Amino acid sequence: MSTSPSGSSGMSGLRLLISLDAPDDLVSEGAVLAVSLRLTETDDVVVIVEQATVELVRTLTYAYRRGNAYGSVNTGIERVETVEDRSPLDGIGGLIPGETLDREVKLTIPTQGPGTTAGRIIQVQWSVRARIQAEGRPDTIAERSITVRSRALQCAADATTPPEEAARRGVTMSFEGLSARTILPGIPLTGNLHI
Repeated sequence: MSTSPSGSSGMSGLRLLISLDAPDDLVSEGAVLAVSLRLTETDDVVVIVEQATVELVRTLTYAYRRGNAYGSVNTGIERVETVEDRSPLDGIGGLIPGETLDREVKLTIPTQGPGTTAGRIIQVQWSVRARIQAEGRPDTIAERSITVRSRALQCAADATTPPEEAARRGVTMSFEGLSARTILPGIPLTGNLHI
């Protein structure tokens, strides 16, 4: 299991650490991700855990242009969060001061979903989020980012299809001199776009 400070939280007297079985936090779509949690009570009182969950979260962020009646144009940012998988942590109960509790759950990365993307217009980010709700305390939340690689199951069919040219209101766009016909995760694609 790998650990990092980004996967931990120490608020409200509970310390929560997330560990993953994925090297470099890198997973492929359709994979089952083992998530280990370590919960430690750091205050001098008994904590009663009411509810605990671990979620696989996909966040889609996109930028768009919007105008108003006066001709002004602004860039808007929209963010949509979707919980793709969720696993409850049952049987935690109470924690005495200094007690540590370890739990493991499995989350499934959806198939045919978008992989991690970091563009100027669209960004797709994935994370594992653990939330502990304890009696009389604020929620303890730890989140850890992961990178999801798409398997691109339809890439074989797309590789044999020639690129399309589209004309819109007198503007034509075309690609020339692409470095490859197949797009693979982690491999740069270069070429020229003519407008």
